[in-house]
Amino acid sequence: MAALPARHIVSSPAIETMAAELSAFNADMAAFGRLSSDLPMTVVFGDRDGVIDYRWHSAWIQRSHDQALFKTLRGVGHMPHHVRAEVCVELLEQLVDTVSIVESKRTLVA
Repeated sequence: MAALPARHIVSSPAIETMAAELSAFNADMAAFGRLSSDLPMTVVFGDRDGVIDYRWHSAWIQRSHDQALFKTLRGVGHMPHHVRAEVCVELLEQLVDTVSIVESKRTLVA
């Protein structure tokens, strides 16, 4: 980051992109409270995140979704899906398998 020229960060397109991302994030978080509390959920954080405090966010999520699975990646900062994509893909595959099993059981009962 130290070698990244400031003109790449402090430019109109970069600032507009960051503002759009924040706006979309805020809309997603507003909708989060309306998700079913029994919806299977996996949340991935990096323990070196300098943007958000994962402990605060995990407590907030836990209040609405007490069955959520949390994975904190050591030595990883913000946006762990970029840094440790292979871990996130594996967790996503496990989540899909979990949802598939739950849906299969619901179908058998119905």
